[in-house]
Amino acid sequence: MKTLLPRLFIAAILLSFATPAFCGDAGWGTDYPKALDRAKADNKAVLVYFMSSEDGNCAKVKGETLDTPEFKHYAQKNLVLVEMDFGHHQAGQSASLKEQNDNLGQKLGIGGFPTFVVMDSTGKVLGQVGYIAGGPEPFIARLKTIYKPSANGSNGSNGSNGSGGSTGASGGSGDFDSFFKKR
Repeated sequence: MKTLLPRLFIAAILLSFATPAFCGDAGWGTDYPKALDRAKADNKAVLVYFMSSEDGNCAKVKGETLDTPEFKHYAQKNLVLVEMDFGHHQAGQSASLKEQNDNLGQKLGIGGFPTFVVMDSTGKVLGQVGYIAGGPEPFIARLKTIYKPSANGSNGSNGSNGSGGSTGASGGSGDFDSFFKKR
């Protein structure tokens, strides 16, 4: 027993570092193409979070919504999460990550932070939303109007373009998976 406990402790520490390279804090990744692949494999939508680490509303939505158990539970079942930081943390990003973020932000016409873009596993934009006050419930309710998993095993949508919210992209849709594969 004396040797088993330290071994379990070491194993737990090692496993905490063994998360997939895609996953960041609370399941947020930064690799958009990998997120599309994972969404396809897991039959989920992709939620791309365009944010700035200096923006007050980004900090607010993180504390009020994204860090809550309710949102994490919903996201784990329905979404692959991608965070694209355009704030001071961008200085520590690789050139390829900066290029990925800048290209997708430009292609989608992102004009403010926070902006959440919901996509299917092919990169087709299903809708977008900005900051919504009130915690996880109204935010999740809004996401549910944009994306509903289908029972037949493919990504689903209720047909709404989901545009709206207090800030966000100026619109646009398209197959962003093929955009990045051209590069």
